Amino acid sequence: MKKCFHLASIFLIALILLPGLVIAQTSIHYPVEVLRNARNTAEIARIPEQLAQGDIPVGDMIVGYPNANEVREINSDFTWVGRIIVLNNGVLKFNNVETTIEGDIILLNNGKVEINGGLFTISQHFFYEHRLLLMNTTSFHVNNAVMQFSNFPYSIGLIDSAALVFTGAELSKGGITVAAMGRSQFSAVSSTNVGENLFFDNAQGVFEDCIGILTWFDIPKGSEVDFSLPSRSIPGTWSYPDSARVATGVHTRVEYRRSHNVRTAIMSHTGCKLRVSNSDILAFGSIIRYNNPLKFEGFVNKAELQNFRFPSPDRDVVFTNCRVGAWNFYPSYQTQFTLSGSVFGEILSMGRARATVMNSFCDGTGGYIGSMDTTEMVLVQTQVTTQLNVRDYSRIIAFYSTIINSTINVDGNGVLGLLNSNYSAQPSIGPNSAAIIMSIDEPSAGYTGSVIPVYGTARFIAGRDLPVFMRVHWLDYGLTAQPQAWTKITQPSSIPRYREKLADWYATNLQPGMYTLRLNMELSWGDTIATTRQVVLQNRPVTVEPVSSVGGFELFRNYPNPAEAMTTIGFRAPETGDRTITLDVVDAYGRKITTLAQGEVRAGYHEYRLSTAGLSRGVYYYRLRTRGGILTRPLLVR
Repeated sequence: MKKCFHLASIFLIALILLPGLVIAQTSIHYPVEVLRNARNTAEIARIPEQLAQGDIPVGDMIVGYPNANEVREINSDFTWVGRIIVLNNGVLKFNNVETTIEGDIILLNNGKVEINGGLFTISQHFFYEHRLLLMNTTSFHVNNAVMQFSNFPYSIGLIDSAALVFTGAELSKGGITVAAMGRSQFSAVSSTNVGENLFFDNAQGVFEDCIGILTWFDIPKGSEVDFSLPSRSIPGTWSYPDSARVATGVHTRVEYRRSHNVRTAIMSHTGCKLRVSNSDILAFGSIIRYNNPLKFEGFVNKAELQNFRFPSPDRDVVFTNCRVGAWNFYPSYQTQFTLSGSVFGEILSMGRARATVMNSFCDGTGGYIGSMDTTEMVLVQTQVTTQLNVRDYSRIIAFYSTIINSTINVDGNGVLGLLNSNYSAQPSIGPNSAAIIMSIDEPSAGYTGSVIPVYGTARFIAGRDLPVFMRVHWLDYGLTAQPQAWTKITQPSSIPRYREKLADWYATNLQPGMYTLRLNMELSWGDTIATTRQVVLQNRPVTVEPVSSVGGFELFRNYPNPAEAMTTIGFRAPETGDRTITLDVVDAYGRKITTLAQGEVRAGYHEYRLSTAGLSRGVYYYRLRTRGGILTRPLLVR
């Protein structure tokens, strides 16, 4: 029942928000997931007890049990799918071999892993799919070896007095994110692409003769810090907190010696006091735990700040002569947070927070968009060009938004709703999770006395073990932007639709005016969700208007339009007849800019993405040439 209520709440939210939305229409990130995984170690700490009871999960490699002090050496190429657990003074060595691991690595009770030369690959399919966790006095050494991570960041948690040691290491294809706590230590010597790191409690970091480091300086609640961050090149020594003018309430220590390509970021907490000057800050993040609603607006990445006070009542932060590359936001606890009219790097909601992002652009320079725990996030008329993750029992609902150049992951009982939104990648849905995808793509206008085709999507994607399915979907319409009564266009259908014709709307007896089309979806336990689109009907003029279909071909509006970085152009080819086409983009003078497609295409819907990089602002046209004629639509670049 808990899962059913979880999904039903999304439908309620959608039905409440959509009428208001109809009216309104007139790589770098703070690794909260890594920190959370590292702190939530209760289940991991029970592994020795489980082993003692003979409960050894199938697929786990165990070193150090039942034989304590076991030393196991891998001297030939090696692949393992599943967890690797090293404990009880056990030692696991990989000696100059090519290794591929798809699973977590867990070190307990003085366990140790050594990678001595060779290539060590962690196979991953999304951000932080797998992790390395070190507890107690364990250690993980990489000596003159290459580590790679399938183009996704890899999570490493250091607890208690654990040690992570790199000597002559080279990291590639994704890199690592290290969260060090307790009295743990991360040290690297003569290593490249060292990765992202955070230090808490009394943890320490030492980087000597290294290239490629990103450190987050954590400014905890109740602390006071006044400092300037180091430059990207440190020929001598720079340490924190020793190099700060003021640093009270700080117990971590980070030291750089002769290191280059050093990047720094800051994470602030509710209740801190911070003064930062003369610094190039890769990202500035805010973990927000506040009792009253907070509304932020007008933030812009790559901001030059001469004397700027961070506009939040829950902390005291001032920048003097600083540059901030990305603004990141982390509402947590029960915070109600709204961000509008901004260009930002990342937002991740946690706890039971409620976050709303409106009329904004997440460019991914600070990370990604994500939700976890039992949070709810709503994206309204927002463009996203980075990864979107929905985890735990959280949910993200996007209205009239665009998610391009992105991967979308829904896992761990998460729910994603894409309502009248555009996306470039099919969502990846994990067990007990779901995605609701509904849209009315066409039309936005039409003529009375005609039959108007309605195109859109009605899909429910259920992950494994989720006993829910789409029962039916149907279309209806009503007069005005907020109709009092609805008239059915179609009878209920159980067939999923994806960017295809949903129905023919017979407007033969309708009067000119504003109408609302509504797409409804009923799920297997009876809950219903709906999304709408406004359509203006007018009398057909005497003169002939340009058409959007010819010879069975239909050319659709590009999205987004206006386009800032990337836009998508779609057309539909007929089931029969000649389907030879040329799809061009031309400027206002008819000069060809590029050809997106040429030749014979299959029947059905096609779409192509156009990068506007290098195009000056202004009006362009995309043109579909067929044997039956030419279709043209305008495209605005801003």
